[in-house]
Amino acid sequence: MKFWDLEDGFATAKRLGVIPPGVPVDKFFRLMREMAEIRRDPFAYRQALLEEPWLANGKPYYNVWPVIVPMFEKLNLDIPSSVIKMRTESLLLRLPVENNPLQEEGGEIRTLLFGVQEVAKEKGSKELVPGLVIQMNTDEMAPDKRHAIHTFRIFPLREDMTVEKCLLELPYHESWKFGKQFSTELILRAVKLCVCVCLIGEDPELVTADVLAKDRPAWERGTPEQRKVIEERAWRRGKRGFDLGKRLEIIPHYRRPHPALIRVGKGRSQVKLILRSGSVVHRQKISEIPTGYAAKDLTNDEK
Repeated sequence: MKFWDLEDGFATAKRLGVIPPGVPVDKFFRLMREMAEIRRDPFAYRQALLEEPWLANGKPYYNVWPVIVPMFEKLNLDIPSSVIKMRTESLLLRLPVENNPLQEEGGEIRTLLFGVQEVAKEKGSKELVPGLVIQMNTDEMAPDKRHAIHTFRIFPLREDMTVEKCLLELPYHESWKFGKQFSTELILRAVKLCVCVCLIGEDPELVTADVLAKDRPAWERGTPEQRKVIEERAWRRGKRGFDLGKRLEIIPHYRRPHPALIRVGKGRSQVKLILRSGSVVHRQKISEIPTGYAAKDLTNDEK
């Protein structure tokens, strides 16, 4: 399955020839932030804050397989917003090119780059709290068709509100009137996907390493030590990613589990998303099928 990728601001600037050769990444993003302050462009500023650590950490990503999105959407996130934590500064979610679950008649969301930044507690407030800043790359292009236009959503992680309540009170910005319009429902689904990813641990049913194609068979049958070597080889080749929901998508005869939130840690203060009740359909019958026979030998005509 193919997934959309993100062309970051540094790559775009190089492609368009607007920066001289040899300019380092950190200098580029420092200049980008300075220009954003001069132009009073908060979104370009936040884009720089998201993309610089993402590049510095090797562009970590999750390939989001279609099956996982509706499973997450059914979750009731009636938990404190403050339990949302990120394991890396910025993370990219790549949606599939075909059968993208985050699409509607007017367009689609192709990638979601998000991280935690200081944001206003609510619209018009000068009080700052940690919040998820989400850069949504859609199919919208600038008038000259030379670069993409991003949509931003900011999700405050407030101590006094649950995730579900915060989702319904995303701060509105006047800039949302312009450019391509997306439904509130689609935006909420995208934000909820980012929130759920923050709650995922290392459940192998949910998350698997995205390694080099030639190494995939060896990774599947390898020991934890062998898998780590294969994953590190993929990282050195610029493939620092994981598949989210791939096992649920491709395993046949599998009754899909449902995601659930559990409390863990000291004082049960942490929240973790796990899968429950997954099983092979008719496991006993499958185990009774004889092996070593051609398919035609098992038909009624041959009995």
